[in-house]
Amino acid sequence: MRLRTRFSLVVLAMVTLISLLVGSYAVITTKNLQLSIIDHNLDEIVASTKGAKGEQISSALLTVRRNNLDAVVDFVDGTSVSQLSLATFHIHPRPSKTLVHDALTTVESSTLGGGIRFRTVKLPGKTYLFIAVSSQQAQRSVHNLLLRLVLFTVIADLVAAVAAQLIIRRDTRKIEELIGLANDLADNKPNVVLPETSGQSDVDQLSSALRRMVGALNQSVVLERDTSLRMQQFLGDASHELRTPLTVIRGYTELLHSENVPSVEVQQRALGRVNDEVLRMEGLISDLLLLAELGEHSHTYDERVDLSTLVKDHLDDFQLLEPDRSVDANVEANLFVAGSSSHLGRLVQNILSNIRRHTATSDPVSVQLRQRGDVVELNIEDGGSGLPASAYEHGPQGFMRFDQGRSRESGGSGLGMSIMVAIVQDLNGTLDFRPSQLGGLLVAVSIPRYGATPLES
Repeated sequence: MRLRTRFSLVVLAMVTLISLLVGSYAVITTKNLQLSIIDHNLDEIVASTKGAKGEQISSALLTVRRNNLDAVVDFVDGTSVSQLSLATFHIHPRPSKTLVHDALTTVESSTLGGGIRFRTVKLPGKTYLFIAVSSQQAQRSVHNLLLRLVLFTVIADLVAAVAAQLIIRRDTRKIEELIGLANDLADNKPNVVLPETSGQSDVDQLSSALRRMVGALNQSVVLERDTSLRMQQFLGDASHELRTPLTVIRGYTELLHSENVPSVEVQQRALGRVNDEVLRMEGLISDLLLLAELGEHSHTYDERVDLSTLVKDHLDDFQLLEPDRSVDANVEANLFVAGSSSHLGRLVQNILSNIRRHTATSDPVSVQLRQRGDVVELNIEDGGSGLPASAYEHGPQGFMRFDQGRSRESGGSGLGMSIMVAIVQDLNGTLDFRPSQLGGLLVAVSIPRYGATPLES
């Protein structure tokens, strides 16, 4: 059942229920009011006979005429009944002796004559005065009120149905549009765009939320597609990196097993090349295992790492290897982060190794380590050629190589970017690439601060 139909049915049910409750209360109140007036008149007639000894009949008739009542007044003497006052209704047969006796103290009702209410007055001897008033007028009034109640309920339901349709039409139309757009999205139809809304209704907010959700899903799809492409490229690169040393090892192994080995010198050179390729494979496998470890699950580190000392140590190694390069270092002391010293060392080492591998020794380097609030910032920049413009636009991402051939040409495995991204993400930090003021690349790393106070031993 559609929302519009359910809403209309609920509104109709509520209007009908309220109309019946209010109308029934009004009908019952009106009926009781009219019956109470009849009872009051009967009690007044009886009361007029109380103080008129010997004149009870005259007092009763006088009260009936004075109040202009359409009442039956009968004198009952045993089985004989004498009608003293004419009325527009007739009573036949007369009420039973039990009802006549009960009516001495309270008003009684009967269906005789189409419905009456009566009282009796005890006269001397075995005689009674029987006084009755018809209740048909009250019954007709109730009947008319019930007919009006039914008519009012029908009209109220019609008005409520039209009003409900007018009120919910805009929202249901939007919901139907959202359903159609959702089906288009499920069917992978192109160029599906949810309309913008500016209202404050629940449906408007739902439409806005769905629009944001669809936007996020589209971005996720694009990101997933890009990640999948990079993953395929990464697997191809990794396979190539593994296949190359295996090919070299197989070639030299076949040479060593052949019977035509030229000399001992050739054997030694072959063994050296096999050893170099084995070390290369070990490094590649180590990189792959590190990536698998970092991506397996999130880690909680209790180790407090002195990032200031770690950066200084790696800078010392860097300057030792390249003494002719200009290095400007500004490292604040006693900056601690929670993490793994080996992973952080690998991060700094990868950044500096990329500078050595892809920049000239004449290109300057600047290193800055500082604290900003609860974050420790590490900025390392160089004066090399920098990265392509797309690298700054998309930022660092796993399984990405900015230059498809330069890692192999320079001896790298091509996994450095993925390792750097994975390490920073594992530490709940951020990694960003920006153009350097020196003309090359600025690598900006932000990691949550552990605290300046050393741990208690």
